[in-house]
Amino acid sequence: MFFFCVFLSGTALWIYSLSMEYYTDPAKMEEVARQVDLSPESKIGRVEYWEARKSLETNKRKYMDLGAGLMIASGLLFVFLLFQRVKTVRDLSRVRSLKPIWLIGLTYFVWLSGHFWIQCYLNFRQSRGDFPWFADSILIPLVEVSILIDFSCILLLILFMISLPNSRSGVPIFVRIRRCSFSNIFWELFFDGLLFVTLYLSGIMIYYGVHGFILVFLFMDYLMLSLRAGKLTEND
Repeated sequence: MFFFCVFLSGTALWIYSLSMEYYTDPAKMEEVARQVDLSPESKIGRVEYWEARKSLETNKRKYMDLGAGLMIASGLLFVFLLFQRVKTVRDLSRVRSLKPIWLIGLTYFVWLSGHFWIQCYLNFRQSRGDFPWFADSILIPLVEVSILIDFSCILLLILFMISLPNSRSGVPIFVRIRRCSFSNIFWELFFDGLLFVTLYLSGIMIYYGVHGFILVFLFMDYLMLSLRAGKLTEND
């Protein structure tokens, strides 16, 4: 019911955004855009363009992005919990971690899919008119994010190397510390810190409606919970 309500809220927000204009005065914004020129003799520069755009822009893009983000996130979580047969809070104990080989393979598959998702997202924003014709090519952010994704594969490998040895698999991902040993406290703090980062990034992706990356970072949340559970139960 909760995810259904979130999905409806996101849908309502997205539909409402479709009825809005991008700018409070579209005609004036078109006039400003026509005056922009790359030549030194231009009547209005790029800085003035962005200032005018900021002052005239409505909340259409924000509502559209947030609505889409809420729909995607709630839909993905609903489907995941449905397959895990989770109907109540108590049923969350049914959500378990995967075997190492599956966890590693699925993690890299989902993470590397970011190459595809970032291209789709930037193409969507360009088609929506988020980038003016004189702006730099989307190739720059595309390359930057792609490099970051590839570099992060090394960090994921290091994470697996320090987390998977001696850890258990197929255990409930929502576990508590049973013994307050130094090892358990260390792993609890370590993975809580990583989980905070992935949850924060998941929220950012939802707020800005970064489509496919919502899936990517929701899976990263699952990954951190799985690795945490494996280390906290390794001696059980």
